Amino acid sequence: YKLYDQPNMDNYDVQMRERQSFKRAEEIESTRTTLFEGKECPEVCKIVDFNNVVVGGFSFGGATAALVASQNPEPYKCAVMWDGWFNIHLTKQGVHQDLPLEAHRTGIQIPSLFIGSAEYLEDQHMAKATTQIQSKCRAAEVHTLQDTVHMHFTDLPFLLPCFLKGKAEVSETWNRMETLTLDFIAKHCDTQPLNSEDPPAYSPSTPPADSPSAPPLDDPSDPKLKDV
Repeated sequence: YKLYDQPNMDNYDVQMRERQSFKRAEEIESTRTTLFEGKECPEVCKIVDFNNVVVGGFSFGGATAALVASQNPEPYKCAVMWDGWFNIHLTKQGVHQDLPLEAHRTGIQIPSLFIGSAEYLEDQHMAKATTQIQSKCRAAEVHTLQDTVHMHFTDLPFLLPCFLKGKAEVSETWNRMETLTLDFIAKHCDTQPLNSEDPPAYSPSTPPADSPSAPPLDDPSDPKLKDV
């Protein structure tokens, strides 16, 4: 058994993906402690704010980020999940299981952003699992991008657009994903530059949530909550 092998589809081992998710989470934590706590990379220390760390990922990476945030939330300000893979459903193999189980059981105790594809929302098993894990977040912000498929969240549409089946325009989709992600991070992290003489790397396009001029998060008139 090799941890990064692909599963045998004729004899599917559903626990293989669980083991992989824990190994991936372990690698994220190892990287964080090596870079941030050990201070073994002086060049990184100059440009990284150790007090504003975000964990995130796409697809299986989204599931991994959810697991990290559920196991050890303290080092992270928030979590970002792009079209997270939260359920394994294989009719032919008779496999149906949420992923990762630990995150589904314990929930996520830090603010979490979920940006999903219409393709995953239309899959009843994936939609149910995603809604379940969102419901166990201390604070979840959820967006579904209309007319998108899972591959919209990768660079493949830019390289090989002929393989993309979704109707959403690629550049607009990526701009929307970037705006939602940066606004969310700015909301939950201190985005002031490490060197006060330097200009801010990013300024949120909307006022803070506690500002009198900011619409409530559940206000349907808020343009930031309308999907592409």
